[in-house]
Amino acid sequence: CWRFDAWPVVAVVFLTHLVFDWVKPRLKGHPLKWYAVDQIAHVVTLGVCAAWMVKSLPLASMPISAILPPSAQVILAAYLTILRPLTIGMGLFLKPWLDELAAANGGAHAGSEGPITGLTRSSEWIGNLERLFVLTAVLAQIEYLVAGLLVAKAIMRAPELFRSEQRRRADYIILGTFGSVGLAFLVGVLANFALGAYSGS
Repeated sequence: CWRFDAWPVVAVVFLTHLVFDWVKPRLKGHPLKWYAVDQIAHVVTLGVCAAWMVKSLPLASMPISAILPPSAQVILAAYLTILRPLTIGMGLFLKPWLDELAAANGGAHAGSEGPITGLTRSSEWIGNLERLFVLTAVLAQIEYLVAGLLVAKAIMRAPELFRSEQRRRADYIILGTFGSVGLAFLVGVLANFALGAYSGS
């Protein structure tokens, strides 16, 4: 007879995600703060469930390192972190300034004529590629390429950065760039630290 002994884990993960996602939009304060709390709560929930599975289910006691080496786990986690989670986080972080830009543009939002014009979701893809480049450079320990990226982006954005009527947009670009690059760099540094710890153990 077919058995699925891990059903409590599925139920707990589903219900906690449902509760967290229902509560989060109803909390007051900066959404970035509650997004961070939400992500930590999800990670803690998954950690508790994983610990229970390892203790209670024979199949789950097989170490994941038998499938994926610790170094690969660290690198995979780093790349996954800088993609969707940081995309959402950066969006929440920049939202007040994006709203200010929209207000300065007469209430128009991204994609409208004015200072926020751009291709659909182009900022998201640019940010993802930017963070992928930075993380790869840090993991490969060729961090000077990050400086090259910043210089190249400054050159491409120079007309907006030095045009007085585009000052708000220029500030927004600078905030987004340094936030995105800085977080990707930090993730890379932490990943390298973890890789060094594994190799030294």
